[in-house]
Amino acid sequence: MSKKQNPEIPQKLLDSLIRTVVEQGFSPSIDVISKRAGVCKMSAYAQFTSRTGMTIAALERVGSQVRKKLEVAVREPGPGRLGGDIGYSEVFDSLIKQLTDRENPIGFITSCLLGHPDPRTKIHIAAMREHAEIEAWLEGMFRKMEVPEPDKSASSVMAVLHGTYANVLARGIDGWKSIMETEILLLTILVAARESGRTLQKQKRARRERLKGGG
Repeated sequence: MSKKQNPEIPQKLLDSLIRTVVEQGFSPSIDVISKRAGVCKMSAYAQFTSRTGMTIAALERVGSQVRKKLEVAVREPGPGRLGGDIGYSEVFDSLIKQLTDRENPIGFITSCLLGHPDPRTKIHIAAMREHAEIEAWLEGMFRKMEVPEPDKSASSVMAVLHGTYANVLARGIDGWKSIMETEILLLTILVAARESGRTLQKQKRARRERLKGGG
């Protein structure tokens, strides 16, 4: 009779991998990952046959986590979040707070892209897929808020985030000093998007009022 596997082992291994890669900026061995997770190497190999497989599983989990956190960030402001000045301000403030959080696992995606620059590798392909999913989510959110050129705004946000995490990896803990610069860049992008959306909404309201008055 085979032993029943502990369902917490995969979670511990993925947590260990993500933390190590974000902190150190390289792909650690399964020995290092399992030791940090407090799991024996044989159990680690029983769950994931290779480091590549484990990294891809971690990327998929990270992408899902980021999208869920962003969805919560947008829901938290309240019923008026997708319309009106108050809704706009709350949504964008909430997004900035979430995107610049040090615990945001987008840094893991950046680490994987930097560590595996060859676009033909499985890890690079998986990292780009998660990157594209997050960017698509941001674009969809901007589109709902009637931001002009939502694709460019989403692309700009992701570029700023990846640049910041790459800087953190290059400079170590001192890289976090650039977080204020990141907040300013994100604020510039998001405020520009917010103001463009507000202007468009005002124009639509004015047009409706003119049509109503003419009728």
